[in-house]
Amino acid sequence: MITVRDMSKNDEIWTPKSALLPIVPYLPEHWIYWEMCLGAGHLAQHMIEEGFDLASVEGDTLEKEPMSWDAILTNPPWSKKHLFLQRSVKLGRPFALLLPVRTLGVRRCQIWLDDVDVLFIAKRVDFTGGGSPYEACAWFTKGLLPGRIVFE
Repeated sequence: MITVRDMSKNDEIWTPKSALLPIVPYLPEHWIYWEMCLGAGHLAQHMIEEGFDLASVEGDTLEKEPMSWDAILTNPPWSKKHLFLQRSVKLGRPFALLLPVRTLGVRRCQIWLDDVDVLFIAKRVDFTGGGSPYEACAWFTKGLLPGRIVFE
């Protein structure tokens, strides 16, 4: 079992389907979603199961992008959250990034949050499967939610 201490050192914690489900009602069905941080493909598989089309790119997603896509939907490495938030804002398209709620207090992220909306997830996401989720997370979005702050 992965512990909280392990998670702080490891950005390769896979996204359970329960983390995706709160954002699904806000995602246009006909769009193509770019999963920027594919990892082992867990989030991508959940998205496919929910009927969404995906785009991908090989290599550094902070530099490259797919030929065709409408919005970003990803759970980036939390240690690099400011970089993925910056990249998403600069691309100027809709996005949804699953990030820790504490992102709101991180200065490197705050400078990119002016026009970002937040979907707060009602329950903490159990990334480890251990039954004791250690941190609240939320979907930080642009161009998807009906308001600036939405509570599930």
